[in-house]
Amino acid sequence: MPGLHGAAAGTTLDLLRLLGYPAAEEVLGPSVRPLARLLAIEDRWAPAHWDEWDRLYEHNRSLVLMASVGSLKSSWMVLLKARRILQDPAHTTILHASSTDRLARRMVMQLQGLLTSAPIVEVFGDLEGDLWNSGEFAVRGHDPLIKTPTCVAVGVGGAIEGDRFLEGHMDDPLELQDAVSEVTREAKVLWYRQTFFNRINWYDQRARLLAIGSRWHRNDLYHQMAFSAEGQPTADVAYRVFPAILEGGAMGFPDLYSAKVLRGIRDRIGQTAFDMRYQCSATAMEGQLFKVAWLANFWADQGQVPPWSELDIVQGWDLAFTEKHLVGPVGKPKTDPDWTVCVTLGIHRPRSGEGPTRFWLLHLYRVQIAGGHKRHIEALWQKFRPRKVYVEVNAYKTIKWEFSDSMVPLQWVDQNVNKVVRIMDLQPYFERDLFRMQRDLKHADALFHEYEQFPHGAHEDVLDALRTSLRGYIDEGEEWFGSLRPAGGRV
Repeated sequence: MPGLHGAAAGTTLDLLRLLGYPAAEEVLGPSVRPLARLLAIEDRWAPAHWDEWDRLYEHNRSLVLMASVGSLKSSWMVLLKARRILQDPAHTTILHASSTDRLARRMVMQLQGLLTSAPIVEVFGDLEGDLWNSGEFAVRGHDPLIKTPTCVAVGVGGAIEGDRFLEGHMDDPLELQDAVSEVTREAKVLWYRQTFFNRINWYDQRARLLAIGSRWHRNDLYHQMAFSAEGQPTADVAYRVFPAILEGGAMGFPDLYSAKVLRGIRDRIGQTAFDMRYQCSATAMEGQLFKVAWLANFWADQGQVPPWSELDIVQGWDLAFTEKHLVGPVGKPKTDPDWTVCVTLGIHRPRSGEGPTRFWLLHLYRVQIAGGHKRHIEALWQKFRPRKVYVEVNAYKTIKWEFSDSMVPLQWVDQNVNKVVRIMDLQPYFERDLFRMQRDLKHADALFHEYEQFPHGAHEDVLDALRTSLRGYIDEGEEWFGSLRPAGGRV
């Protein structure tokens, strides 16, 4: 049956109607949920709000759909692609983009798995064509006169080959970097305008553009797609937002999230991350992210610090290279060079099991040095004997060779996200009142200044070192790279 068409039946759907296959016709109707039932997907994972999204997609040539994490928007997009292909396998062509090439290919592989699943083959026949790989594929019955494959995957910023496509889909093309980097935002907007948008065949009235995701910034790609420079809605683009919590407090996705579950998520990841990922807020990272009120119980007297024998002690290092950075971009000396910082953190778990785990800042070390980091790291390890020392090595790969004969229990940390994004990991811990620090520690004023000014201050070195020690402890034994995901299982 794939690809059968002609004067009497222009598409597979028309043919099914002609031959009298009511069940199959329902599967290819206006909603993806009958297709989900054919694939034995439970009703819970094929929610009713998909019907509204289907209607929006059908009635708008361009749709920017912002929805909460966990609303199953990516699952809906896969089923939408499958339905469009099954409706007209001969002519459907879809360009799919994600934030990275790997994620785009993963989506295409999920779509291939769906199209070759037993329920689909039983009803529609074998759709696997000669071109069938993780980057692109053409279904059996695809019109050989159409140069473009059925579906092509591309990461944002990548080259796009082939002719124009009937549909263009973007699944979460933005990432955390878009929240803090203007350069990243502008590069993605440029790629969208000059590459992705122009590869859709807008001369065909069936052409569609769809972008799904969560907001990261008031001027991100989604805004650029749906609004003019003056902030007015673009006439030919529909922009819709589906947050987890609606105005008035009602649940946006009651079948997926209860109020209790959402409160727990907010407590774990912090208000800022929650507003971005679950409420689709474009302004969540604006203003002061760390509140002074959260430090009401932060400062402690010396007698309140638990005995060190009851603490699990770790250290986190943020390395800087003062000499290299003393000269600015125009050859002038910097007036405020970066600092090398170590935070010694003591983790206290109540033996009785009552009360939360507390994180005690036992010592802050802050120095401007041009080299010789090994000596400083070994000296502080000798002084405090931490169980583990976490060292960020992004800009100093050769330091690993320097420690080849050292007894320091090191764990090297490669960071792959912006420092501001990393430090946001600390927000839920400050908000939940889990940090403590002796009030007379040296460099306490530097920590407070960074805390109060973040993310608009000149430095974040102490906060970054604190984050390195905390995440190292929480994610111990796992690969960890920094994100806004909830904390690991040790807390």
